[in-house]
Amino acid sequence: MPSQNRFWLGIRASEQVDYRSDVACNNGCMGTSTERVRQHRERLRHRGMRPVQIWIPDVNAPGFAEEAHRQAMNIRNSPAEAEDQAWMEAMVAEVWDGE
Repeated sequence: MPSQNRFWLGIRASEQVDYRSDVACNNGCMGTSTERVRQHRERLRHRGMRPVQIWIPDVNAPGFAEEAHRQAMNIRNSPAEAEDQAWMEAMVAEVWDGE
């Protein structure tokens, strides 16, 4: 469970959340799906969140594996590989350890 000082999915661990308000009913009391999505997004914005869209490489695309391998070999054969790896490990430790 997240600590009291950290956010998890934009909700403080100590915050009480009533998920029953997000449950749709089948008799039309909630309106259209468009209206439910709009209301859901409004609630998230009210909590201080905002939507973000990212595009990532398609790992199933032709040539992806070959390109990933090529880039990995470039990194492995780089003269700065040890220094780059040490920097990456320090950044990961900072994030995970909170230092």
